Amino acid sequence: MPIQRAQVDQAAFNPAATLPYAMRFADLSIAMDDIYETLYSVNSGLIGRGLPRLEESLRGANFTAFLSDLMVVAMARHAMGLAQNTWPNGHPDLLPTGRFPNDGALSAEDGVEIKVTKRPTPAVDMHGARGAWYCVFRYVVDNETQPLIDRAPTRFTNVWLAQLGDGDFRNNPRQSALSTRTSSPNRQGVAKLRQGWIYREPQVAAEEAEATAEAVGG
Repeated sequence: MPIQRAQVDQAAFNPAATLPYAMRFADLSIAMDDIYETLYSVNSGLIGRGLPRLEESLRGANFTAFLSDLMVVAMARHAMGLAQNTWPNGHPDLLPTGRFPNDGALSAEDGVEIKVTKRPTPAVDMHGARGAWYCVFRYVVDNETQPLIDRAPTRFTNVWLAQLGDGDFRNNPRQSALSTRTSSPNRQGVAKLRQGWIYREPQVAAEEAEATAEAVGG
């Protein structure tokens, strides 16, 4: 019995959204579909050998990092105006094509930083508050359905995009003496990202509207 494959909902894109660096909705759509095809192919092979899916094999943080790395590569491949930052651990992940030597920069405000999260909001953690365009992909994983082969495929439910500056971040307290200090978008930064939403599944939009109505009514 074959596993399921996620599909991009073309009706979920925001026609009023403005994209920088000549990005197109098609770039985002094909990049997400590339990841869906990768997960489908890899997981089909794993399950065919009696092994669990990547979602069950990798730790949550590692799976998120895996999706993030895939998205950077996919977006660099399909967005003609952007290239993957060749500088090791350079910021942001994607730079305007041809604007930097060898398409590499240690730290630049031009370009797009890719973030992937399971959180229902774009308040994603990052190492350092640095200005750039931020594109945040939110995904959901089915970890409950039994048997495992019937589980819904991992999919992206939201994509948020906004240009954030130094005043759009807050520094998070360390969880322990050994942990690394992180930053995340503050209330103003989150509002910018929400306002600049690019993709939102209809079911998610309905749930957000219901939650807002309850909050206002309460």
